[in-house]
Amino acid sequence: MIKSPPETHHKVNMSFINCDPSRGKYNIFGFWNMSRKKNPHEEISDLMKSISNPVRVQILIAIGVGEACVCHLEALLGLRQAYISQQLMILRETKIITSRRDGKYIYYRLAKPEVLDILQAAGEIVGIPNSSLVIRDHSSCQCPNCSLSEELTPTDLPVRRGAA
Repeated sequence: MIKSPPETHHKVNMSFINCDPSRGKYNIFGFWNMSRKKNPHEEISDLMKSISNPVRVQILIAIGVGEACVCHLEALLGLRQAYISQQLMILRETKIITSRRDGKYIYYRLAKPEVLDILQAAGEIVGIPNSSLVIRDHSSCQCPNCSLSEELTPTDLPVRRGAA
């Protein structure tokens, strides 16, 4: 006859498990992934991935000369608000941009202006002069801060460190 082990019920601390039973989702790896420190190569790779989309590059250049709201970026880029908001979310998650609310408008600005140095250097590497990265007229923007109607270019940005 086989003896079964005695029934013991130990309480296991499962608070580290990220779960949402209402949605049927359990992520037992959430804790482990959050506590794992990335190596420097992964950090650089994550940064490059976050700025790899052409629209995000345009957004960063537009924001780089000050700050911009979504309606401002809509007018500049000619894209839908939802798509621009998705791109802004990616840039916010990587902490490249920050935001502030003023009434019904949210204004975005660079948290890490050094990203502009990376974009300018990338342009130089592929042979694109800064003057050819023109940002279109945004006079159709309806936000209260958009009284400018001139074209902005990356040459309006501070000169990249180490560049002549």
